[in-house]
Amino acid sequence: MIYYDSHSWRTFFHLRGSVLPRAVLFSLPSAVLVLALWLCIDNGLVKGEHLWYIENSAVMKNFTFAMCFFLVFRTNASYNRYWTAATHLKAMQVDWYDACLTSISFVLASSISTLEKVRFKHKLARLFALLHACAMEDLTVNHESHYKCIDLASFSLDVLDPLCGDRGDNSDGMKAEFVLTWIRVLLVEALHDGTIDAPPPIFTQIFLQLGSGLTHFHEALQILDLQFPFPYYQANLVLLIVHGILTPIVIVAKTQYWQTAVGLTVFSVTCMKAIDLIALEIDVPFGHDANDLPMEELHDEYIKDLQMMMNPDVWKIPRLMDGAKLSYEGVLGVFAKQPSGQLQHATSKSLQRHAIAKEEARTEHPHQVSDIDLRMEEDSKPEAVFDWQQFLSELAKELRSQWQEDTAALQKRNEDVEQSCAQVLQKAFEELAAPALFSRI
Repeated sequence: MIYYDSHSWRTFFHLRGSVLPRAVLFSLPSAVLVLALWLCIDNGLVKGEHLWYIENSAVMKNFTFAMCFFLVFRTNASYNRYWTAATHLKAMQVDWYDACLTSISFVLASSISTLEKVRFKHKLARLFALLHACAMEDLTVNHESHYKCIDLASFSLDVLDPLCGDRGDNSDGMKAEFVLTWIRVLLVEALHDGTIDAPPPIFTQIFLQLGSGLTHFHEALQILDLQFPFPYYQANLVLLIVHGILTPIVIVAKTQYWQTAVGLTVFSVTCMKAIDLIALEIDVPFGHDANDLPMEELHDEYIKDLQMMMNPDVWKIPRLMDGAKLSYEGVLGVFAKQPSGQLQHATSKSLQRHAIAKEEARTEHPHQVSDIDLRMEEDSKPEAVFDWQQFLSELAKELRSQWQEDTAALQKRNEDVEQSCAQVLQKAFEELAAPALFSRI
């Protein structure tokens, strides 16, 4: 694939991957035909008025319209095939890498020994590298390509025989499926023996990603297996050849100088043929042509990602130091309020100096972490920080005083109620006891 600078004038003279030289070569027979017609007219062998009928014919207009329609359709179809192939190729790579990353995450969270975790991680990374290499090899038109793998010598050679075809197995086009089957069996065994610690519903996501990557692989493979329909290609080729014959006749009939006729003919035929050659270049994007997809570069990036995933430092989760700010006010302390009311990170020179000094101190004494002085400038007034401890202490005192007052009021009210009840009962007793006493007398 060609990487170019769209703002550089040197792109105009870039010949690698350009279709213009071949288009110019295709237009040379038309230029020779112009010279032959001009000589025939000068010698009286052909009359110029006869060419006038061809130039004004409606057939020429219809022919030009049909040729332009075929060229636009052909180029648009090839462009869609190119970007569809690139999209499926990248999606396949992302799905398989994410499946490998998720699987290793589940393994590292299990309770098995560290040695077993490392062995499983390396084995899985090697298999995923082999899977991607086989898929890229099946997609590449030129089978002389050699895609990198990660330490294949660590595997037993008898297991790799189906990929090499040493036993007569028909593994052409099925190498990716072979390796994908090994990965699925390995993951299922790891789930049963406890190597992977994950609930089955969550673990199913890995198989969905593996299947999605395989789907994208076959979508890309379909573009390689199915060519552009032959009738369109044949019609395109015939129309371009006819255009190369009719264009010199029309231009000779409309010009007075042979130099102008040759120049216009070459320009017209070159433009039409260049459009057709662009479609041919991008129609099959898997290969080693200048305008094809960078297959080896994409695979090398995938291998680098897997190698980085095997690095033990990648799996060390960052932890907060003892001096980390855990309060809301402490976190807001690294921001400064602007006049507009928005919060922006403090970037004063004094802050940078303090940050550099504290970073050097942390390097010398990694077990000690101190807060960085986040004051803005010396002449700026620092915003007061709300004291939560004092606020809670005052609130507790106020609640305690209110509780005492409420308790005293409630106790007094209970005494008043009891006294009122005693008076009512005494009065009722007196009213009931008086008639009984008079009746006895």
